[in-house]
Amino acid sequence: MTPQLKNNDIPLLPKINGIQYENIFPVYTIKKNGKDFYFYNINNKIILPTKIDERYIDTIIPDKVLPWTTLSYQIYGNIYLWYILYMMNNDGNIPTFITSTIKPIVFIKPEFITNITSNLNV
Repeated sequence: MTPQLKNNDIPLLPKINGIQYENIFPVYTIKKNGKDFYFYNINNKIILPTKIDERYIDTIIPDKVLPWTTLSYQIYGNIYLWYILYMMNNDGNIPTFITSTIKPIVFIKPEFITNITSNLNV
């Protein structure tokens, strides 16, 4: 099992945006029958601080149920930061693939999101 730095370091794999969830974690390679197989360690995870200064966060209550990717696009202008929205709003008990129209959605203000994404080195 050979760890690579990131998805984009492997010439055979398509290039993806650096802030995409798939490009945060190292990709591993294993050779079998003369072929390379690529995989992630599914035990890796991102942990955000439980307490974030209120100056950096805001809330929104969507007027309709949305996938996290759509809300990411509405807030940040791209679908790639869905995982940050998900982690900030999931209590860990029940996976939710869509937003709520009842409970406020907490998010990092767009002008501060680069502070988070630039420090995602696992």
